[in-house]
Amino acid sequence: TTGAEAGLVWEDVLGMASRNARPIARYIAFMIVAGVVGSYGVLDYNTILIVGAMAISPDLLPITAVGVGLVDRRIGLAARALVTLLIGMTLAAAAACVSTSLQDAFGVIPEDFDIHSTVLGTLTTVSNETIVVALAAGIAGMLALETRASSGVGVAVSVTTIPAAAYLGVAAGLREADQARGAVGVLAANVAMLIVGAAGTLA
Repeated sequence: TTGAEAGLVWEDVLGMASRNARPIARYIAFMIVAGVVGSYGVLDYNTILIVGAMAISPDLLPITAVGVGLVDRRIGLAARALVTLLIGMTLAAAAACVSTSLQDAFGVIPEDFDIHSTVLGTLTTVSNETIVVALAAGIAGMLALETRASSGVGVAVSVTTIPAAAYLGVAAGLREADQARGAVGVLAANVAMLIVGAAGTLA
């Protein structure tokens, strides 16, 4: 009986991962909105808006789907989920970029704004903190899968993705190439460690 129950539970996990591996319209909409809200958080030095953007983002779903695919050796599933995650991050950054460009064109960005002095200014360099926090978030995300804590943990996971994506978009919108390149590196490192943490925990 225990084996049958375990098999049933794993089938449920696989089914959920398969659903989360697809870039459905709602996921895309949430990621775009998260990017726009995040851009205002960066430009206005508003941490509440940045946290709000993290709460909107559903990026925990494809991250855990990648982990399930890797552990179950379903490379197709892992690849689809990874592509979905990358689409989401790209759309969030692009939305932040468009939002920033429009605000710049209409002259509504605060005059004293300095991208080097924002609360996210450290998101251009991969550090020990970057690696450890993303790894821990990946572990927490997988542990909280399908529990009441999943929404709250989803925000914690997005700490490592949405701020970097929003900062990347703002930097690109203001044509700050060096800052944008640094943010890409941080975002890539965070995504990699999230996947390692999620897959390792499930395994």
